[in-house]
Amino acid sequence: MREYFDSLMDIYPALKRAVPEQFEILETFHELLSIAAGLSQSSDRDFVILLQKRIRNIPITKLVVGDLWHAMNPKDEKDIYEKIDVMETELNAVAPNDAEAFDVALARQTVPGLRLDQELARLCDENKRNRPGYNRTAAEQGNIMLGKWRETWQNLVDEVAVVKE
Repeated sequence: MREYFDSLMDIYPALKRAVPEQFEILETFHELLSIAAGLSQSSDRDFVILLQKRIRNIPITKLVVGDLWHAMNPKDEKDIYEKIDVMETELNAVAPNDAEAFDVALARQTVPGLRLDQELARLCDENKRNRPGYNRTAAEQGNIMLGKWRETWQNLVDEVAVVKE
């Protein structure tokens, strides 16, 4: 996929900036999956930080990384949750959960389904599996993004319903 977009860079110069930025999240997911599977010597810590920089929400970052570990190495899922708990101060320093930033982002809402943070929040919210070492209730008490996501999503559903009428 990356090669296809790279081949178009001569025709569409704007892709030189967009392609690396857009593929960064896919490369981060791929590397986290490789680390969880034991196929990479990279530091999980570094890639959790990279993911947090894009998502900007520690509980969502934690849930997503936990789900990646569950897919590749379920026996160590609890360990990655504990590791992320230890990293919370560092993650907050790198990309804090900022209520004002969420309000600004939600105010300039884009096409539903195209915002990474909202889609990950939706997927995490819909996944009701019992995550070992993850206390869903305690983590969501201070979770701004999931609450804002639910509110915004309902507003979008209502707006689309009115337009269709």
